[in-house]
Amino acid sequence: MGTFTEYNNHFLNHVELLHRSGEGQLAALLFETLGCTVLDVTKEFGARSTYLAVFAEASELDRLNNVLYVSEIGESQLQLEDVLRRRMQADDELRVALEQNDLVRKKPGHVAHFGLRYPDLDELKTVLDRLEHKLPAELAGRVTVYPPFPVGLRSLGTEVHQAFLYTDVIGPGFYPFGQLIELQAQQPLKD
Repeated sequence: MGTFTEYNNHFLNHVELLHRSGEGQLAALLFETLGCTVLDVTKEFGARSTYLAVFAEASELDRLNNVLYVSEIGESQLQLEDVLRRRMQADDELRVALEQNDLVRKKPGHVAHFGLRYPDLDELKTVLDRLEHKLPAELAGRVTVYPPFPVGLRSLGTEVHQAFLYTDVIGPGFYPFGQLIELQAQQPLKD
């Protein structure tokens, strides 16, 4: 196929994520623990604060495509977060709804997430082992891994092995909700 820049069709090119103030290195560590390559593209992009590019594949470092961007949360988003945090403490209905959201997270197909695909089941198992037994101390208490499970997609002739990871290190912005990340490997379905 060549590089993604050379690919002349529609495809998803990036996802933009945020980290809390001062946690850029922690966000980089999270993605490195997942086996991703993280580059600081602040100067290339002319950004005023640290801007990270995260790549699932180390040999494909196209700064514009097939990439996750991670930057520091902005002031307006921080104000919204602060209002939400205060309301959560004072509003029983909101607190109960957020607790329900935490329960739903254990049924990952029903919660917004993005996925990282690994080349094979062995690499997925290596990453899961790293998360379970060799998690960097800085990430302790900030990452939860849910048990892996296979999903047979008979009509596609594929079995998808999935595990889900929850973190509050990065997210789309609303930190009380955190971010769910699917880690998966695919293999031909066995009869």
